[in-house]
Amino acid sequence: MTLWKMRIDDEIATLTHSQVGTDSGGLAIGLELIGNPGLSKKNPLERHYRDVLCSRIHTPQNDAICLSLGKSALKITT
Repeated sequence: MTLWKMRIDDEIATLTHSQVGTDSGGLAIGLELIGNPGLSKKNPLERHYRDVLCSRIHTPQNDAICLSLGKSALKITT
């Protein structure tokens, strides 16, 4: 893998990791403010919240992202 390709992959992984955390936190606060009506299927926030929660389990997962970024920072190739 070329150096520029590795940098792009690391940047995308970092953005994915931070964006999922930011989105889930923001939506959780919004749902907390709305209360129980926010969990109704009629409320658009409910669907957005489920989508963000599901994104945590789709590839790449946070542990794999952190491991990859750590190896890249330490220049470990295995």
